[in-house]
Amino acid sequence: MENLQLLDQLAQELPICFTRKNVCSHLGGLMAPGTLANLDSKGLGCSGRKLIGGKVVYSKAEFLKWLESRMFNKN
Repeated sequence: MENLQLLDQLAQELPICFTRKNVCSHLGGLMAPGTLANLDSKGLGCSGRKLIGGKVVYSKAEFLKWLESRMFNKN
């Protein structure tokens, strides 16, 4: 599946906000919750995250922008 197709499919499937555990299941195991936690703690994670009820929650729009930047980053 091409990167843009993957992003389009995720845009349709993801709820407006979701936890780390939720997104990992939608990504088919591409990233583990711990990987996202580590990236967040290093300041390399999605900037659209909030802490709600002791859980990190991502906004769909911000997460997709962040994921797209990682998919197309040449570095």
